[in-house]
Amino acid sequence: MLSPSGRSRMWDKDADDYTRGDGFGVLVLKTLSKALADQDVVECIIRETGINQDGQTKGITTPCPKAQSDLIRDTFSKADLNLSNLSDRPQYFEAHGTGFCGSLRGGLRSSQVVLDELWSTVSDLAERIATQFLRASLERQLGQLYKVK
Repeated sequence: MLSPSGRSRMWDKDADDYTRGDGFGVLVLKTLSKALADQDVVECIIRETGINQDGQTKGITTPCPKAQSDLIRDTFSKADLNLSNLSDRPQYFEAHGTGFCGSLRGGLRSSQVVLDELWSTVSDLAERIATQFLRASLERQLGQLYKVK
């Protein structure tokens, strides 16, 4: 289950399982109207967020590709984004990716079509919005982070 290479390789043919990591994340957010009123420099506008977890999947080390694919579509739809308009294109995309290996993928043969669909969804978005699109996962950089109790 733990990657022998010590690297998470989300959606990569060389994925060899997941990596544990230590880290934390902090976001300090302000409404756009407040930032403008305070004359702050606005670096980024978050148009929409989405989250889904029904508790029915195998856990954080094996995320559900269909649920992620549905979430991507639903979130863009809720944001009322038209990805053919350059002004609507996202510049950053975050997804959960653990880098599970080919042996696990083989064990999920029934989900292979869904895995392909998820990759196709992300790749299609990247092509449609062209330049300056960053597809990322903190897992890819830091390993799997766990909640501190």
